[in-house]
Amino acid sequence: MNNDVLRTGAESFAAYKYVDASSTVKMFANSVATINGSKDGNNLSKSVTVRQGSVLTNVKSSSGLFRVNTPTTVASVKGTEFLTRVEEGGATMFIVSEGEIEVRVLASDEVANVGKGKTAMISALGDIHLRDSNPEDLSLAEQEELEAMRESLPTTIRIPVLDESGKLKYIEITY
Repeated sequence: MNNDVLRTGAESFAAYKYVDASSTVKMFANSVATINGSKDGNNLSKSVTVRQGSVLTNVKSSSGLFRVNTPTTVASVKGTEFLTRVEEGGATMFIVSEGEIEVRVLASDEVANVGKGKTAMISALGDIHLRDSNPEDLSLAEQEELEAMRESLPTTIRIPVLDESGKLKYIEITY
């Protein structure tokens, strides 16, 4: 699971959970991310490098190191839920809905703690701005996924497929 690249298209998404069941990641449409994990004592160190698009992350506390890298930042995470969005050109936004993350700007080494209900916006040049989060920061799909995560209910998607004989069957994925 090192350097695996996931890409989502215009009308797709991807979701995965790390093998230690401590972290869930959902990639929204038109996103590209590289996934890494390595054993660190009794824990699994995890990282996601978001190159473009939006990625929603839910990390349980006491689950080992978890980092989200973007072209302009590194966010260190422990026990939180947040959305990372990387725009064309590298501008990055972190929207924290639970817990806290520490964001380090690569160009200046500036560090900011971003807590629940806060948004950090980092320009492509590395300027950082913190403010209260707004519902308008999230797309409808992102808002719905945050609600589903908060309710801690598993999400199931059902995909219709035709088998070799032309019969309609379904693949169900629960995450």
